[in-house]
Amino acid sequence: MILVPIKPYQTQVLNIAIGQRYDVIVTANQGAIASDFWIRSIPKLPVPRTQIPIISKQPSFPLVPQQLYLCNRLGDPTLLMVQKGVNTFTTANNLIELPKANEWVYLIIHSNLPVPHPIHLHGHDFFVVSQQASTYDAKTAVSTYNLNNPPRRDVALLPSGGYLVLAFETDNPVLGWLIVISGWHTSEGFAMQFLERASEIPAILDSSALENTCIKWNSNAIHQEDSGV
Repeated sequence: MILVPIKPYQTQVLNIAIGQRYDVIVTANQGAIASDFWIRSIPKLPVPRTQIPIISKQPSFPLVPQQLYLCNRLGDPTLLMVQKGVNTFTTANNLIELPKANEWVYLIIHSNLPVPHPIHLHGHDFFVVSQQASTYDAKTAVSTYNLNNPPRRDVALLPSGGYLVLAFETDNPVLGWLIVISGWHTSEGFAMQFLERASEIPAILDSSALENTCIKWNSNAIHQEDSGV
């Protein structure tokens, strides 16, 4: 499960969200019942569908105006700014700095939207301290915290209309990218950065590869309607 060992258990059903992974062992011991079996994935069927015919030509302007809050400058990324010694960031960078080593970070994410969101953090796995389909209340939520060997993941589901409490230790100098794996959610701005121990990053960064990649991106980039994630 996402490179995190768990105690094996038996089950008939496995619920997983977008981006989550499990190692599954299927025991083929039901020969008395049938000779062939199916492994089926059941999608979320109630999702609305739009059976609109495809138009033959592209419109000259976007059909739906977009208002983005994510500054995703793939040709001038945050890592390149760190490598150049930039230490001041704007609100548009959507960035939280974590300068101290080996401290615990607790992140509370809550949503009023009637749909769940798969939350993914680059650069770390994390502990899922609490995961509830209810409104977050600081006075009562503590009673839901699992502090006794909580599950570790790099993807966890933010419940519909609920909240998710994550914890990770600042033991890795990295630019952590926290996103919703659903691409259009990220395009709408549901993403942020954790700049962890920035002063240590230049010494371990392959700046040549980073700069060359940015140069190639800028020379080949095309017009995009969203963030490019």
